[in-house]
Amino acid sequence: MIETVTTDAEIENLYKGGINAPYRKVQDGHGYYGVLISDKNTGKLHCHICGKWFKHLGAHAAIGHQVKAKDYKEKYGFTKRQPLCSNGISGARRGLALKNEKFLNSASKRLKGKAAWNRGQKRGKGWKSRSESFINSRAMCDEQIRERYVAVSDKVGHPASSGDLRRHDGALRLILQRKYGTFNEFCKKTGMRVPQKPSGPGRKVSKPEILLGVRECYRAIGHTPSTVEYRKYHEKRISKTYSDVTVFRHFGSWNRCLAAAGLR
Repeated sequence: MIETVTTDAEIENLYKGGINAPYRKVQDGHGYYGVLISDKNTGKLHCHICGKWFKHLGAHAAIGHQVKAKDYKEKYGFTKRQPLCSNGISGARRGLALKNEKFLNSASKRLKGKAAWNRGQKRGKGWKSRSESFINSRAMCDEQIRERYVAVSDKVGHPASSGDLRRHDGALRLILQRKYGTFNEFCKKTGMRVPQKPSGPGRKVSKPEILLGVRECYRAIGHTPSTVEYRKYHEKRISKTYSDVTVFRHFGSWNRCLAAAGLR
């Protein structure tokens, strides 16, 4: 991903709050992994090795540091398709290529022939094959994941459970599943406290406890709740209630639960 700055001092400010932060600083170098920093005024790019600015970073790396563009991209967390030149140079090359019919025909055939193979290769790639740039753009590095989890926990007022993530940050829940396998494994590896659920394996929920929560919801909203209203009340966690799934598992239907609670 590309970040634009106007002065060298602004580079340090890239480590800011929000979905794009925090970035991982380059060890024994300059800038951040997976972040290509561009000067807003000149369009020059910031070298991760020496910290200077160049319009053609790939050529500079090869001549000045004897590092091939392919190795530069791999070392600093960029995809193979990431251009290492300014927008001006990239646009000029694109314009020349579009004027060349022979090049366009050749490129079209080559892309069609390899499209299916490339899709198959991408499906087989695991989490570790993702570039730092890809991870940064989707807020999926370890620090970003931790910040997003803390944000959800602050929102719900307690250590967020997997269900809380599903309701408030579904994308994060999928990221945890792909990267760590399970939610408990994420808590174990990151040192997060595993949230204590009101019910779970090893503890049976009784019907009177469920009915108590349903009556509490009734008193709070002032009328007989529907399943949607009860679910919203349960998600607010104002009082000790159980999910509508638990209600259906014990009573078979919502109407039977209401009848047992004396609300029918």
